[in-house]
Amino acid sequence: MTVEALRTGDQLLLATRGLAARISGLAERIEEERRLPDSLVDEMVAAGLFTMLVPRSLGGAELDLPSYVKVVEELARADASVAWCVGQASGLSIVAAHLDRDTAKIIFQGHGRPIHANGPGEGNSPGCALPVEGGYRISGKWNFASGSRHASWLQAICQVQTDDGRPTMTVEGEPNVRLMLFPIEHATLLDTWYVSGLRGTGSFSFTVDDLFVPEERAALIAPQTRRERGPLYLSSGSGVFGPSFGSVALGIAHTTLQSFIDMAQDKTPRGAGRTVRDSAGGAVARTATVGAAVLASHTARGAAGYRRD
Repeated sequence: MTVEALRTGDQLLLATRGLAARISGLAERIEEERRLPDSLVDEMVAAGLFTMLVPRSLGGAELDLPSYVKVVEELARADASVAWCVGQASGLSIVAAHLDRDTAKIIFQGHGRPIHANGPGEGNSPGCALPVEGGYRISGKWNFASGSRHASWLQAICQVQTDDGRPTMTVEGEPNVRLMLFPIEHATLLDTWYVSGLRGTGSFSFTVDDLFVPEERAALIAPQTRRERGPLYLSSGSGVFGPSFGSVALGIAHTTLQSFIDMAQDKTPRGAGRTVRDSAGGAVARTATVGAAVLASHTARGAAGYRRD
């Protein structure tokens, strides 16, 4: 199924459910290798799961947020790292709304996978961008770049500075902070991701030193640079990350709850004559009911808070 064929939340949700067993089957490998297998990433790209929030004008689904978070939650039921990587890349794809059309086509349709990674600068400070003819020269280190091991593009947060190191401002009086976009092969990846949770996200650090980035790939995320008119693009990517990562947590909670219910069916504690289900059946049922209600309310709140033009 092509990306272009997947336009609705229902279709994307069905595609996710079709991949769920394969994702779950790869969970141990994802955890051990600290990355998503390339073959799985390619299947997810083909299913449209990395272009859910890319504008329709660029071949994406431009999906409404309530439908989008259902897909992320479904992915998290199968594997949290997979869902996290999709959430991260989806939030970063909002940059497409602030690029000129030709540049956006190159980045999201031309060079490699339409998958981006980024992270905060060292010490939570942006990198340095020095203006030069035709663009900028950037240097810095950025951390926690989830999905960087399968991404084709990096976004480096940079403060534009003068030659003597003073930060510059936009004509609106705001800090001149840009998202610098460049192919991942232009950076040095640093294997810093040795953690106990979400190991499969491969959230490496990366550095560049005096890298040239052309002006058209130095995105200023601001209302005056927005070229897409859909409601999805009224906020920055930050408005996507919260719902994304909250949905990851809900997916994990659902799987945990289901695992408990499954265990209770035939688990007999030592010294007990009955299964957990038989000895605490009411509690198990109440837990399942409460869990279902929480998940349902999450979806209802999302739908109520979203209105499409």
